[in-house]
Amino acid sequence: MRMGYWICLLSCVVLVGALLGVAQPAAAQTQGDTGAIVVPAWRAVCRTPGFWGNRGSSEKDGWNYTQSVINAAGCLNVCGVDICGTDQPGLFGTLGSALEGLCVRNNDPTQLNQTFRQATAAALNCALSGATTPASCAALVNRVLVGITWEECNANCALGTDADEDYLNICYSQLNCANNGYKWHDGPDFTGCAMGACSLDGEYCGEDAGECYENVCDLGTNTCAISGGFCDDFTPCPVNECMSPYSCHDRGLCDSELWDDFGPPFTCDPEEKLGPASSPKLCRYLKRNTCTISNDSLSMLCGPGGCCEDNPCTGFCEDRR
Repeated sequence: MRMGYWICLLSCVVLVGALLGVAQPAAAQTQGDTGAIVVPAWRAVCRTPGFWGNRGSSEKDGWNYTQSVINAAGCLNVCGVDICGTDQPGLFGTLGSALEGLCVRNNDPTQLNQTFRQATAAALNCALSGATTPASCAALVNRVLVGITWEECNANCALGTDADEDYLNICYSQLNCANNGYKWHDGPDFTGCAMGACSLDGEYCGEDAGECYENVCDLGTNTCAISGGFCDDFTPCPVNECMSPYSCHDRGLCDSELWDDFGPPFTCDPEEKLGPASSPKLCRYLKRNTCTISNDSLSMLCGPGGCCEDNPCTGFCEDRR
């Protein structure tokens, strides 16, 4: 990408973000008591960190979806870090590139890197859903978090290596669950991430909940174990299958308010086509460098400034907080 584009982005991003922050489609969103744009649950669209990390440049003439979403938000502020770009010159080796947060190995024992990764994806999902300001993003994410808030997750991981490890693990686990379109449960019988519920007994299933119990036939009584009713060698019991509700991950990018911001090869008519992944090679390369949020201030490892160069995006999110 040309340097001229980067200069334009840096000079215009605050203005563009401010304009988009107030020009939300009235049909899809309502104004909450706090003044935040409240996105209805049925409008939410989400993708995983892997999706965003592999769609952040222009490899194979693919579209940079990650940059388009950042442009719509004006800037992302995650864990106290301002993120305003992806593959622009001067951003690699700094936390200002979303790819530095998304393309990391799980190499920190406290899950700080992975919490930052999931939080970055969650912020991108907010903008993709139309929640382009911090307040509206918090309103959206807090609907799916249990016993913790989006604000608390960001405040804790902003502490870097001083962050509370227990909070990091809670935030990482729940944000990972939400970014996949699943639901977190915290109850007396089950705590964890579940894809859905079993069709016959209503038990949670998938992810942390595991598989549904098999509805076996007791040939001694010719009765189905879960559903009851008659069964034999010729009359099988109904299958107790995991039923997953329609979620934000099932909705396409064509369901996003930003669909018109995505360029070729993206199409919605007659069906959604995203084109090739645009940054898998770049993402693999960035996984090997030393710039991560957990290494950002470890001067003993990389030098006086830590492992990351100064973030050129710092200050660009001031008007968005």
